[in-house]
Amino acid sequence: MKAILLFIGSLILSSTGVFAADKVGDFVIFEGSFEGSGGGTMNFEQKLIVKEIKNDGNFNVQVIIDFDGQKHEQNLEIDKNEILSSLKVTEILTKCESEGGVKKMYLVGDKEFQTCYAEEVDGSKIWIGAVPFGVVRQVALDESENIITLTVKSFGNEN
Repeated sequence: MKAILLFIGSLILSSTGVFAADKVGDFVIFEGSFEGSGGGTMNFEQKLIVKEIKNDGNFNVQVIIDFDGQKHEQNLEIDKNEILSSLKVTEILTKCESEGGVKKMYLVGDKEFQTCYAEEVDGSKIWIGAVPFGVVRQVALDESENIITLTVKSFGNEN
């Protein structure tokens, strides 16, 4: 099970190829679900936190996954070229439709966000918006046809 949770934890980081974060302490908490292709669903909560921006510009990101009260942690180093600034997210939102996306409003708690929605050939879907790490919602399919869904629950800065 730990391997599945670490896979889920890295999914959002590897499948989007981009991350929106500007400073140490930026975090996002996702509500997630893992639907197995053979049946069964596992719900979890995932938190991503920018722990450090190194001298070379790369980011250290802590991933914490809580499944049924069991917390699993993983620290990842993300290349500075894969980090989206809030300015880059704004650019994506501005160019969304001209690049093949669809502008959609998405409600997180009591706050509504403008997002750029895109669908991949494999059926995966992503909503990019002005939150840390840039992902408001993601529905991804892995190579085993499992469905992993992440939806922002809350976000901010810990500092």
